[in-house]
Amino acid sequence: MNSSSIMKRTLPLIIALILIIGIALTLTLTSKKKTAPKISNPDEAFLTYEDLVIKNKDAYNILKVRYGYSTTLDLIDRHLLKNANGKNYIDAITEEQLKKAFKDKYGLDLDEAEEDKLEELFDEIYFDTGLKGQAEVFEMLKLELAKKEYTKDMIRKDQEEHDADEDREENYFPESDYKTQLKNNYKEDIAAIVVPYTTQNEVEIALRQLGIKQSQDKKKWVKVVEDAYGDPLTIEEIKKAFIDLYNSAYAYKVPTYPTNQLVLQEGVHYNIVDGKIVFNHNNFDHDSKLVYTQKQIDELGLATLLYDDLVGVQDAEDLENAKFYTYQFDRMYSGKYYLVLKIANAAKNELDTVLENGLTIREEITNKFIDNKTTNDRINKEIAKLRKANNLVIYDPFISLNYSLQVSDYKQTKKTHKTIVAKVDGLEITADMLYEELVKLYGVSYFSDRILYYYVLHLTEYNDFFDPKTDKLLTKEARTKYNDEFAEFKTRIKQEYAQYASYITMEEFLISSYNVQTIDELKYLLFYRDILADFRKGFADVEKNWDKYEELMNKKYEEFFEVRGIHLLIHIQDDEGNIVDPEEWTEYQINLAKELTELIKQTLKKEVTGSKTYATIMSRIQDDFNRSPRLVAGYDVDSPQARPLDDPDALYPEVDYRYSKFKSAGFVLKYEDLGTITPGQMVKPFEEAVRYMWELNDEEGHHGDGKARMYDNSDKPYIQTEFGFHIFVATNTVDYKYADKENKKLPTKEQVLIYIKATEGVKGISKEEEKQIQEQYKALSEDVKNAIATYFMPIYNEFKGTTSDSGQMPANYADMFLIEAIKNIVESTNTTFANEEYRASLVYYLNKKYESSQRSLTYKLESDN
Repeated sequence: MNSSSIMKRTLPLIIALILIIGIALTLTLTSKKKTAPKISNPDEAFLTYEDLVIKNKDAYNILKVRYGYSTTLDLIDRHLLKNANGKNYIDAITEEQLKKAFKDKYGLDLDEAEEDKLEELFDEIYFDTGLKGQAEVFEMLKLELAKKEYTKDMIRKDQEEHDADEDREENYFPESDYKTQLKNNYKEDIAAIVVPYTTQNEVEIALRQLGIKQSQDKKKWVKVVEDAYGDPLTIEEIKKAFIDLYNSAYAYKVPTYPTNQLVLQEGVHYNIVDGKIVFNHNNFDHDSKLVYTQKQIDELGLATLLYDDLVGVQDAEDLENAKFYTYQFDRMYSGKYYLVLKIANAAKNELDTVLENGLTIREEITNKFIDNKTTNDRINKEIAKLRKANNLVIYDPFISLNYSLQVSDYKQTKKTHKTIVAKVDGLEITADMLYEELVKLYGVSYFSDRILYYYVLHLTEYNDFFDPKTDKLLTKEARTKYNDEFAEFKTRIKQEYAQYASYITMEEFLISSYNVQTIDELKYLLFYRDILADFRKGFADVEKNWDKYEELMNKKYEEFFEVRGIHLLIHIQDDEGNIVDPEEWTEYQINLAKELTELIKQTLKKEVTGSKTYATIMSRIQDDFNRSPRLVAGYDVDSPQARPLDDPDALYPEVDYRYSKFKSAGFVLKYEDLGTITPGQMVKPFEEAVRYMWELNDEEGHHGDGKARMYDNSDKPYIQTEFGFHIFVATNTVDYKYADKENKKLPTKEQVLIYIKATEGVKGISKEEEKQIQEQYKALSEDVKNAIATYFMPIYNEFKGTTSDSGQMPANYADMFLIEAIKNIVESTNTTFANEEYRASLVYYLNKKYESSQRSLTYKLESDN
């Protein structure tokens, strides 16, 4: 990759890294020779350390180029939106809106997310935006939401003015669009009993338990009389059957299950009136799984069935000839078989129907239409109009130029100002005010990068080609290399600039495109990159750091295990299909899970013989579990009444109730091949069980024999994790990888050095020396190479890290060392600040950077804990 391609990709991201000591940057940001407003103390040093001097004017100019445009507009918009059309849009934003916006933007729920996850996220936000903590992030979100709410009000205003015009031919939002939305998205709720099943056979058995089966013509349900087809069920018998089916499917949801099992109860969900079941569907709610919204019906795949095919059993006038339940059950909907009894339709929705949120459907649709029009482009236009209405004037030529490129009708002022960057009615933003805001938000990142850049360029052990004090390349080879690369780069820059030359100066082009004033400033990035790459490689030097490598290799060795495995997971799912943590299970469910674990273990011990493997039997157990009927609700779980199909001569003699008690309690069984498991992949309790199996095989000399063994530890008999209970089988384990198997030794420093030199190469050696290294590498045994690849290389790669052109600090020991070095400079008494409080801000930032990097490390030295 040549220098020009590197720079084109990375320079816009690393403006701070193009500065070096001895290079005086004077970003005047002129536009047609206009002077920019100045800060009051430009030549005062913000920070000094040895010959590093960062003057306020340098920091201001760079930060302004990077962030001044957006920061200026944020200051203006926050001011204007506190009193726009007599409304304070900023303070009107609610905490509920902020939490939702936070979740939408960052993907975490503030009320539910784990504390450590939130801490990590807020750290990342801080590094990216300079916003520290929830309060400051909320202030940023307030501004974003306030812009949206203001724009929505402007759209509403346009709508009102448009619709008030008597000469208009059509409303702002056409009536036909409202009717289309009503038809497609506001179908009435449906009260129904919906019971899902995995297989058609499961449906048939559930009905057979109640003495019911499908008629020969498959058009009705009939009673079973000595396994023959009896009389068709009456309407009331069908209703009762659905109540029983629903209770059997969801009995475990009753809080006091199994003592009480009836979800649908007489006197609550239905009444018996004159011998007929009358559902109290007007009292049903959406959480009861008895009333379904259009969205829920669509998700189940039952829209055609519930809206078109079935009539409500309490709506239809002629039920004898009406289709109100799924007497046919050979069709799958969204991967399941459903038995459905439609009870009733809710009142048909009209545009003036009032919803639960208090809005009419018309009002809610209007809000949706307005939301659709509230695009980023529309927001930008409305906020630009608000600024214009409040007499926006931008004096800073660079910010003014950028604004004119974004807002076409903005007319740049010919006036200049010595101190004011921009103003609107009621607010003047001075250069000092902007600088203070820029330093507050982005200063820690800028100043730490400047110190980092200074530190790296002065690493004389790795920089033998450039003198940062005199700005001189020291060797002929260096001059040839960099001069050739930059000759090519300058040519390309001039070609790019040619299309803008008629209205922008070269300086403005460089500032806008590359955030530098002259082409020559770009070359220092290459110096930095090369020095940093050599530093990282040197930091990871095997000979210098062998004690660290040895410590971490031994730790990796001590923690080593490699296991192939399979398991059955006993778990419970909520209504959305999410796994429920056993911490939220009932005591009955916990005890039942243990009972099921023992039952499965005994089955495996008995049936895994010869060609019948653990995988085969575990997969079959899952299938048996899925086929098992649920117990009939309303009876003691151990009573014969809960298991009506126990006659071997019955229609379904294959019915096996072995797992019914567990299935009826809400359990789901899932078989999985887990593949190869190594440290750090699984949650702690499961990893401990896997390690136990590996250690057991290690003690008994069974590594690599390919014989599957089931976890059966009397000290910890149950593997319980946040996902449920596991029955785990180790199908194979892998022994330690030794460089010397006979003596059980890890790779030596000498072996590792040969490996590294051969695989990475060595600069400045003769062909003969290179040949000798390759011969030594070939002489290494495969055991040695495998041991190095297993224990050493992952640690080595984390020590040196990956060279980043952007200058960012990935998680590796080399860059953590650099963070510490910068922190030492910041805390040094030789470092002075114009504002001493800022030293603490930088230390806080660097500590956060270090903690963030350390969290990401895989291999941690004891000294880092």
